[in-house]
Amino acid sequence: MTPGYIEISEDSYLTDTSGYASRRRLDRGGSTFLSAEFIHVRDVVVPPGQPGAPGTPRVLAHGSRVNLQWPAATGATEYQVMRNGVHLATVAGAGFLDTQVSPKQAYSYTIVARNSAGATAGPSQYVQTTGNAGDRAYLVSGLGPAICGRAGDQSYQSLVCSVWRPTGWISSSSPMGDWGYASDRAWLVNADGTISYCRRVNAGDQARCDRFDGTTWTTATSPHADLAYHENRAYLSTKDGPAVCGRAGDQSSQSLVCNVWTTTGWVTSRYAPANDWGYATDRAWLTNTDGTISYCRRVGDGSQALCDRFDGTTWTSSMSPRYDLGYPDTF
Repeated sequence: MTPGYIEISEDSYLTDTSGYASRRRLDRGGSTFLSAEFIHVRDVVVPPGQPGAPGTPRVLAHGSRVNLQWPAATGATEYQVMRNGVHLATVAGAGFLDTQVSPKQAYSYTIVARNSAGATAGPSQYVQTTGNAGDRAYLVSGLGPAICGRAGDQSYQSLVCSVWRPTGWISSSSPMGDWGYASDRAWLVNADGTISYCRRVNAGDQARCDRFDGTTWTTATSPHADLAYHENRAYLSTKDGPAVCGRAGDQSSQSLVCNVWTTTGWVTSRYAPANDWGYATDRAWLTNTDGTISYCRRVGDGSQALCDRFDGTTWTSSMSPRYDLGYPDTF
């Protein structure tokens, strides 16, 4: 027998002396009515218990995307994807494509299963991509190997870098600032070997970058600008300075946009001509060896590659002939 619950209720009705049934409830003040009482029993749905815990996620990271899959959890109807302890998304299936990451950054992921009643199980074992973490980063800089991260607290949000210089270790903290949105910040090594920490701040339409040159911290916040859609937004090290780039426009006019912190200030909202964003599961931002920026993806029937390049001033674009572009992500 399956354990469960029942619900019992009692109704009291009256029958008069002439044999007519009355639907009134029992009136204790009347003397000409007899009581007829009924007990009603009905099943109550058993509240669902906790779902099982999902299996350990598998991760494939490339460029500005991280592909996650995990073994399904028993009794789960949805999964919460956590990145670096922050709720990133809720999905129905046992997989998620994170397109809100920056190249060469490391991220930690855990998955939490939920059932239809909202009950959760313990999280999955966490997995971590390789590279430099979005919060604490190990950086190969021109200053020497560095360990940088967020410091202070909510009332005094700061940054700190410790660097092994040829003359020994140094450590330096930035003035009070703004850590930015938890899901959208990155450490970068600039082309000149200095270190930057970039993120969105305020209402989300301004970028702020801090730069550490081994002695001094400097900072600059951009004007209000188009910082692109959150999917495929990337923070990149370029020849001109740290950049925030992403997709812009809409389905009828698919564009790209970059914002760069140069030595003379922010260059904002530099748009590419309308083109094709490419397949959502297969596109990435890259920093080229000459310090320019490229955005590459598959287009058309999937057998052609399209890359756009931004040199700090001008956008150029090139599409390949039809080629074998290899297998997709395979777990």
